[in-house]
Amino acid sequence: MKSLNTMYFETLAVAGTVPGRQPSERLAHFTAGDDAKAKEIVAGIITDLGFVPVDTGPLHSGGILQQPGGPLYNRPLTEAQALAWI
Repeated sequence: MKSLNTMYFETLAVAGTVPGRQPSERLAHFTAGDDAKAKEIVAGIITDLGFVPVDTGPLHSGGILQQPGGPLYNRPLTEAQALAWI
């Protein structure tokens, strides 16, 4: 399972709780993994933090997208923008 380590800590600390942010403007936070139940649990945590979970697929291929230097690493994207990358 890979998640919650692709966003700069200061963004993670404040971006999920922006007052007045519309649901379509919430930032995406990515998950990748091979265990559907684990992904479901982490997606719930991401939602509770005020972000929208975006599944990038299996750990190997989805995790590569989230690695430092990858196209999704430390990129503040809305759900629509994130889905355009995958």
